Amino acid sequence: AAEPLFFHEFLELKFHSAPPLFSLERILGEPLQTALAIEKKYPAVHALFHEYMRIGGFPIYFHDKDVIPLVMNGIDAILQTDLGYVAPSLTQKISLKARPILLYLASSKPGEFSYDTVASATELSKGSVYLLIDALVRSGLIRFLGVQSSKSTIKLRKKAKVYFAHPTLRNALLRSAGEEENIGSMREEIFFHHLKNAVDGIGYPKSEGPREPDFQVNLGTKKYLFEIGKHRDGKGFINVMDSKDAGYPLYLFGFLERKKG
Repeated sequence: AAEPLFFHEFLELKFHSAPPLFSLERILGEPLQTALAIEKKYPAVHALFHEYMRIGGFPIYFHDKDVIPLVMNGIDAILQTDLGYVAPSLTQKISLKARPILLYLASSKPGEFSYDTVASATELSKGSVYLLIDALVRSGLIRFLGVQSSKSTIKLRKKAKVYFAHPTLRNALLRSAGEEENIGSMREEIFFHHLKNAVDGIGYPKSEGPREPDFQVNLGTKKYLFEIGKHRDGKGFINVMDSKDAGYPLYLFGFLERKKG
C-alpha cells in the first residue's frame, strides 16, 4: 500500500514550501509558542488538518477532489492482489471477508478489537481471522498498537488496539457504506501515525481500568502518557484535544520531526 502522508508533507504538497518541524520536547515544553509559530504561517491550520485527516492522507488528494471513491479503489486493489501475495494460504472464501472485516474495524473503537468478536461478526473460524488480520497488517492497511510494559513490548495479539494506516482509510470505508464518521478513533489514529516512527516506543499502558490514558510514549529514558480527546482526571496525563484553543492542539503533532536513521 502507498505510505500515507504526514500532515507536514500534505502542507508541503499543498503550498509548495516546507513547513517548520519541531521535536517532541519542544512541542510538549512550549505548546503555545509552537502553535503561534504554526498559525502565523498557516492561519487556517485547524481546517487544513481536518481536511487532511478525512480525505488528504494520500497524494491522490492532489490529483482529484473526489477522493473517497479513489481511496476505495485503492483498498479494493490491495484486497484483490496484495492479500494473496502476502498470505498465499488464504482461500477465496476467507479473502472475501476482508472488506466486511475492514468495515467492522472502521466502525469500532481501536481498543474494542478481539479475534473472537471479529470471528463471530464475520462467521469465520478464529484461525481464519488470525490469517486475514495478519495479511491486512502486512499489506499496510491496518496496524497494531501493543501494550507498553517494562518487561516486554510484545504482549501483543492477546490484547491490542487496531488502527488504520491513516484515518482517510477509515473515513472512506465508513462513507462508502453510508455510515457516520468515527472522529474519536480518527484522532487517536492520526496521533499514532505521527508518533510511531518519531519516538523510541509507543504503546498503551499495561494496567487495565477506566482511568488509563490512550498512549504511553517512550523517548530516551522519559515516559509520557497521552490522553486524546475528552479530559479524564488522571495524574500526569498530557491531554491532547482537537481544538484550536486546547493546551495541546492535536494538529501540533503533525509537525513532529522524524527520527534520524
